[in-house]
Amino acid sequence: MDTPNFTLLSPTQAPMKLHSLLFAILLGCTSTCITQAEQIVPIWQLNRDTADVTNDVTENQSQTSDEHREVSIDAERILTLPSQILGSQTDFTIEFEIKRPNQTVPGHAVVLASNASHDAENGFRLIYHPPPYNAAWVMCNGYRTVEKRGFLNSKFNTITLVAHNKQMSIFLNGLILAVTNEVSPSDTPLQFGGALHDTRPPQTYPLRNIRIYDRAIFPTDFDPSLKRMRNYSGDQYMIQRAPIENELLPRILVVGDSISMGYRGFITDHFAGRAHVDYWVGSGVEWYGNDIRAKDAKAAIAWRGVLSHGPYDVITWNAMTLHWWNSQHEVRCPVDTLERNIDDAAGLLEELAPETKVIWVRCTPIRSIRPDGSHTLNNPDNERVKRYNAIVDDVMRKRGIPIVDLNPVASDQLHTIATGSQDTLHWGRETSQMFANKIIVEIENAITEPTLATGAN
Repeated sequence: MDTPNFTLLSPTQAPMKLHSLLFAILLGCTSTCITQAEQIVPIWQLNRDTADVTNDVTENQSQTSDEHREVSIDAERILTLPSQILGSQTDFTIEFEIKRPNQTVPGHAVVLASNASHDAENGFRLIYHPPPYNAAWVMCNGYRTVEKRGFLNSKFNTITLVAHNKQMSIFLNGLILAVTNEVSPSDTPLQFGGALHDTRPPQTYPLRNIRIYDRAIFPTDFDPSLKRMRNYSGDQYMIQRAPIENELLPRILVVGDSISMGYRGFITDHFAGRAHVDYWVGSGVEWYGNDIRAKDAKAAIAWRGVLSHGPYDVITWNAMTLHWWNSQHEVRCPVDTLERNIDDAAGLLEELAPETKVIWVRCTPIRSIRPDGSHTLNNPDNERVKRYNAIVDDVMRKRGIPIVDLNPVASDQLHTIATGSQDTLHWGRETSQMFANKIIVEIENAITEPTLATGAN
């Protein structure tokens, strides 16, 4: 069988050239060791026998062997393959190696791999934002579903995208990062390269060892049978859902800012086998100062989407307070609308989930760094936090919503912050465990099902 030509095209060339690209299985490609028992040959592989560099795009000459042949992608240089290469898009694997560019000036975000069109809610897109952000976004069906910080380093990183039963698993250097919900099939060509609309300068990324398989190939030693949190997304939200193993068990939703990322796992561990725990980190969108009860309000849309994954027996709730209540983001949450906004938000939650028991989690304190590198709670922003906490407390008490105050725990754990740490918001593992313990007490009080009562610690 003849080897087909796949070409690196500019965005303006891609539509014209695509019709001339023929899909076929490449013979003679280097085998990839998937398990100790079998060798599987990719259906397409970037190798020296493939004529896929044209026009002003040149191959990198720094590679040390044909096996590691490199090409460059950026906003204009795009490797385009026909959509048929992914088959029915139920099961496939895309693997490649990439590293951060050497530029020190921040550049625009680049599309590492995508078969999603801009106007259709289907397909996937893996977007990389360079330093100082250094984060990857996985877009599924038109919505941001996964965000991972600290994504790439200056060495080549292996990225593996595995679709199995239309659900995508994302791996970095063989380690699982996330599992998504079902990705709808797309008829858009598979592309490596391209950029989002951005005014920052372009950057070039070296890409090598692209391999595509017509089946789900998980990295060695990965066990796909294990139950894992799955990422779901929709209009204005992205959440993580626990697999439902027993529909009779209660369901808990943890909603909060990045502090909740420290304690949420302890809540899951505590209720293992007795309740399913989902996470909504971020609490959605900015809504302070707006009419959250309006049907077209972004926060209302987000809450409807999240609660459609319920019903939930208990919700622990913190409305991104550290991101909205400090002086760096003062305009996000004007004090004169806080009481009305938080009351409307609580009312909307009661309207959308009348049987759900809600627990409010107060905002934690912000630290300052002394000249010697030690930390103190003597931060001017804490006066604002205390004032806002008090306003919200009044609303929650009037509505009969219990309140969990993590501030006493944080104050007692100030000595655990390492001298010289530049992080003035987050707390260590032991403190997060203490945060979780206080929240767990309220969750246990809120749920009266026998399944929890009989298994309580």
